[in-house]
Amino acid sequence: MKRFIALLVFFLLFSPKVWAQCSSDVPSHSSTAYEASHVIKNGSGILCNLTANFHTAALRTILLIDASTVPSDGAILSCDSVPVGTACVRWCFEGLAQSSDPTENTQPISWGAAGLKFNAGIIVAASTSTSGCTTLTSDGNNDWFNWQAR
Repeated sequence: MKRFIALLVFFLLFSPKVWAQCSSDVPSHSSTAYEASHVIKNGSGILCNLTANFHTAALRTILLIDASTVPSDGAILSCDSVPVGTACVRWCFEGLAQSSDPTENTQPISWGAAGLKFNAGIIVAASTSTSGCTTLTSDGNNDWFNWQAR
């Protein structure tokens, strides 16, 4: 038993990647053109970080949606209020890029070593809705996304 406990302690102390979903070996990806949304991953996964660049001066809300395809424009609920498997907003950045300069406005976010878990898929979508995190109104091709996901 002592040998088992010693091995377990050694394993836990010297294997940080067991606990960290997001580490330096997670590859970076980015949009290949300006777009309104992007399917980052189809199927369950972990989003480590995201940077959204807006090529517009208008307000934007960035929705991180737990789904396998981009949902249609309209009301979208928080993942806290729907059954697993229903397209829902996992995270939201509300009212970004309020600037008179229509050049790049950038919003980076990181979820640390644990990342942000998605069940059905990872979708990022830029919305022009003034209803914030509860409505998707797809932006035009004004946005560029960079991310790391596992």
